[in-house]
Amino acid sequence: MPISIVGQVIADAGPDLKLCINQTNLDSTFLGGNPTAIGGTPPYKYIWYTKIPGSKYIKSASGYLNDTSISNPKLIYLGSVDLHLMVIDGKGDFSYDEVKVKVSSNAMTTDQKVRYITKGQSVELYTLYQGGFPPYKYFWTPNYNISDTNAAKPIVKPDTSLTYYLKIVDSVGCIGPMDNFTIYLYPTSLKELNSESVPFEIFPNPVIDFSTLRLKNQGMKQFKVRITDLLGNEYVLLEPSGFGEFKIHNSDFKKGIYLVQVFDENNIVGHRKIFIN
Repeated sequence: MPISIVGQVIADAGPDLKLCINQTNLDSTFLGGNPTAIGGTPPYKYIWYTKIPGSKYIKSASGYLNDTSISNPKLIYLGSVDLHLMVIDGKGDFSYDEVKVKVSSNAMTTDQKVRYITKGQSVELYTLYQGGFPPYKYFWTPNYNISDTNAAKPIVKPDTSLTYYLKIVDSVGCIGPMDNFTIYLYPTSLKELNSESVPFEIFPNPVIDFSTLRLKNQGMKQFKVRITDLLGNEYVLLEPSGFGEFKIHNSDFKKGIYLVQVFDENNIVGHRKIFIN
């Protein structure tokens, strides 16, 4: 709230800011009002400063702003800070105002979210994300056997081993780090491992040297291919264009079983397990 100490000049440091740690463009982030000073007698003198925590002393805001003597300085420091403004008019009357800059802090616990189930069981997904500015919006992908892609704790009932990915957006649009939750469905037989109906083929499988993934529908141009191990650790995320196929080299993997998922506009369109020899 602007405070007029003497006379009629009123300082306006601008609205409080909530900024995204990894998304804010400081080149377009300015403080001050429109205008920053009203009333009194021009010309105005502007002094931006900060207060030393736990002390009565103040210091220049030069470490936070590109210029501490103009009406609308540019923010050059992406961190939470309280900045103060003093405006002095042509008669020596002055006024104070304050702007609070708060920057989102994103935190994700390092727990490995993995569940092992048998066919027909369901699992409740969750995240341990902290930070940003609540409330949050949730976006789970793929949209595959899931109760609600926008719920904090949706229920899933996959019919194959699958990794669900979560994007979190807070109340001011800050995007948190991607989270993931892997469901591992134990196969009942080797025959089942290759029985999925999919719009692509992989040959040869097992992968001895390299294999080719080829779309059966050549008109399907825009897609993503993700290859993970059965714990959900990602090995490959590709976006082939125009040819509908790419090579899978066994030198990129350890021996074992992997899950290949093909997505079209973030929705799963097919999945298949491959063996790496």
